[in-house]
Amino acid sequence: MTQILRITIVTGLLLMNYSVSAEECRDYTVEQRKILDLAYSVGYDYDLGVTLAAISKQESFVGSYVIRDNPNDYSVHYDAEGRETKIRGSYGITHILLSTAMWLEGEGSLWGARGKIASKLMTDDVYALRMAIKKLESVKREGQTWREMVARYNGSGIMARQYAEKIASHVNEFKRCEVFN
Repeated sequence: MTQILRITIVTGLLLMNYSVSAEECRDYTVEQRKILDLAYSVGYDYDLGVTLAAISKQESFVGSYVIRDNPNDYSVHYDAEGRETKIRGSYGITHILLSTAMWLEGEGSLWGARGKIASKLMTDDVYALRMAIKKLESVKREGQTWREMVARYNGSGIMARQYAEKIASHVNEFKRCEVFN
């Protein structure tokens, strides 16, 4: 192997390693950093601090923006007669489905939920994080893994498992980059 080829290969590997490292430890905007720190502190006592931060990143960070509502998310429910109803919207930094928030809060009225719960999820980050904790606690089962709990937080099936892998990737990034030290 020629000396020039060796230098080229080594230089390429160093540059590739540098770009991967730079990509893994990204800088967050002031608003995003505030959300990550808040999620970590609210979830800390439940041993969910890093998990909530990762969920918040996955659900609400779009580039340098923070998105607190997604009208395209929905859940399907059936009444006693079998009629289908789609309850649209996920809200807050954790993008809790409105139907899930209704269940967690014991709210039976869709209009009441839109008026009270949806607006509170979008304007009160601590409330949104506490709802996420309630949801995580409600799906936690004895003997299941952390990934299984996170997948159940998002739903079921392959998409929920893929979601859990994304959350795990964010958790690993936070640990590797010492985001909360």
